[in-house]
Amino acid sequence: MLLQNSGNPFDSPTGRQIKVVALDAVGTVMYAMPSVATAYCEILHEPGGESVNPADVRAVLSRRLAARSGDGNLHTTEASERAFWFDLIAELVPDLNRQTSCFEALFDHFANPAHWRCYEDVAEALESLQSSGLKIVLASNFDKRLHAVCNGLPELSAVSERIISSEVGWRKPARQFFEIVCQRTGTLPQEVLFVGDDPLNDIQGASLAGMPAAWIDRRHEPPGAVDVALPPAAAANVWRIGSLKDLVAHAVSRI
Repeated sequence: MLLQNSGNPFDSPTGRQIKVVALDAVGTVMYAMPSVATAYCEILHEPGGESVNPADVRAVLSRRLAARSGDGNLHTTEASERAFWFDLIAELVPDLNRQTSCFEALFDHFANPAHWRCYEDVAEALESLQSSGLKIVLASNFDKRLHAVCNGLPELSAVSERIISSEVGWRKPARQFFEIVCQRTGTLPQEVLFVGDDPLNDIQGASLAGMPAAWIDRRHEPPGAVDVALPPAAAANVWRIGSLKDLVAHAVSRI
């Protein structure tokens, strides 16, 4: 399915309707440091055993995340999030005696803000967007760990409105997730600009819910969770930005 959202919404006749900028988290405003694959390899490696291949980790992550977004069952809870990650890690750890300890170590690792960084454009962009009168919210496929991560990152700690899939019961690209964004912000879909790095979960999901959207291409920067490529057929149909600075330039110019 092609993405049906085209052009820069701030330059459209309805651009002044935008009141809220909803930002995806991982791959949009923050990334893991060390990278997700590196962290997995370090934690899953058994002393005295063979090293874990980063390519295998990336392949399993990519396959399972893609299958999860496309399986039609987008309802979620804290428990189902934990179960998803346990099953994923179990695929990488054939030793049944190590699966639980490896899962707990990795789950705790990514709950620690010390293992996350914000992209260099985030702090200035958020300040500029808010100064232009726009409300900022985070809207992420994550679980309650995101609160601890954001609270520990100065750039994101002030963003109090966090719409997290495990807490609202739906994962992107479910239409219900984007409807909840509108409910929580008191807006109509056309009043929310959704910014994300995932063509399916963020861009197509927002577009089908009636929201303008911007695809941010972070592939030239430090890695986020998983590399995602925008399908060539869809590339011409979406507003593509290389950094949040591009977003700010258009948002501020509308004032």
